[in-house]
Amino acid sequence: MRVLSRFVLMVPIFFSACIFQNISPTEKLRDAVIGYNDACRWNRLDLAVLMVDPPLRPKFRAEHHRWGKDIQIADSEILQVQVAGKEHATAVATVAYHWYDQRGMVIAETVVLQRYEKRKGGYAVIGEEVISGDARLLEVPEGFEFELPKEDDEASPAVERDEYAVRGEAH
Repeated sequence: MRVLSRFVLMVPIFFSACIFQNISPTEKLRDAVIGYNDACRWNRLDLAVLMVDPPLRPKFRAEHHRWGKDIQIADSEILQVQVAGKEHATAVATVAYHWYDQRGMVIAETVVLQRYEKRKGGYAVIGEEVISGDARLLEVPEGFEFELPKEDDEASPAVERDEYAVRGEAH
């Protein structure tokens, strides 16, 4: 009887593990794009930065420095997602942000192209750029400095621990 009860308990665990391992690349990409943009939309930059490629996190922090302070996101809409490469190795998402600068309270629109790269277990954001609209959304404030690791350097311990590698206002 004990053997049967252990078997009955193990079957759901086995099947749930199989289900999570068999998520298609398209579903993983969808989850990454939606998760990243929802985190940004609701000012959960602490979660969004974890979806960014670790060497690019200082740049992300600099570009999103004013979000939740001077800049408030009113709405975001994923306009298009395109995959490329063997086994969907890379992807781009086009996202429209409707936002306002709290100093002026005028709604602005910015369309951003986000680049993703397939990584173990999912996708990471490897870049963002404004392709139309108000570029202030991703503008690095004057005097705000950040450092990116050199291409030939190994990841620094600060990047591995996800510490802020920026100079300027503390987060």
